[in-house]
Amino acid sequence: MRFPADMLYRGARLYYEEDRNQQEISELLGISRATVSRLLAEARACGVVHIEVRDPAAGELDSLAAQLKEHLGLRRVVVTPNVLNALPGAVLAPAVSKLLEEAQLHAGDALLVSSGATMLGLAHERLVPLPGVL
Repeated sequence: MRFPADMLYRGARLYYEEDRNQQEISELLGISRATVSRLLAEARACGVVHIEVRDPAAGELDSLAAQLKEHLGLRRVVVTPNVLNALPGAVLAPAVSKLLEEAQLHAGDALLVSSGATMLGLAHERLVPLPGVL
C-alpha cells in the first residue's frame, strides 16, 4: 500500500460520499491532483471502495418471478433478461447450468426438456455435464 489507510479512506469518502472533485481533495489533503487520482485508484484496488453497477430491470425480473411462482404454484422460477441481438441459448445457458448443478441430478435420474428454438439454442451451449442422467 502506497498510501496510509486513513488517507485512502478520507480521500475516497470525500470523492464518493461528499462529491468533492479531485482539485478540492488535493487542496484539502495537500497533495497534487495526479496523486489524488492514484489514491482513488488504490482505494478501489485494495477494497476501501467497492463500486457496484445495478441493472434497474433486475428488481422487475425478481418481481415477475415471484408473481409467476405464486400464480402458477411453482417451487422455483428464474426469469432472465431479454438481451437484444443475442441468441436465447447463449443468454439462458449460465442460468440453466446453475439450476442443473443445484438440482443435484444423479445417474439414472430423468430430465425432461421441451422443444423449440430456445432449447435448440441451449443444445449448442456448454452446460454442466450430467453423466448418466437420461
